[in-house]
Amino acid sequence: MEMDCLISYHTFGTVQSGVDRGRALAALDMELLSICEPPRTSKRDYTQAPSVDLGTSILWTTPTFGKVSGSDAAKNEGLPLGNEGVRLERQCELESFLFPRGEFL
Repeated sequence: MEMDCLISYHTFGTVQSGVDRGRALAALDMELLSICEPPRTSKRDYTQAPSVDLGTSILWTTPTFGKVSGSDAAKNEGLPLGNEGVRLERQCELESFLFPRGEFL
């Protein structure tokens, strides 16, 4: 089974003026890349304790980053100290692959 995944994220920066938005977005990019390594994990059943290995894995491709864009902040989404500004946002795509079991059918 294959699934296309779209991951969206944004930042206002970490200071009131928002001058570090680019660095903050780059940090989010690096965090996403680190989450995606290694590009696989074992499927486990966490409905019981201890969890049980289901015997198959989930695999995914390396993320493909889209262009950085900006948008005006919503009235209720301000910078850390309450200022409003333009946020930087990005979307990333990847494909995941798994072998379905009975619970997915």
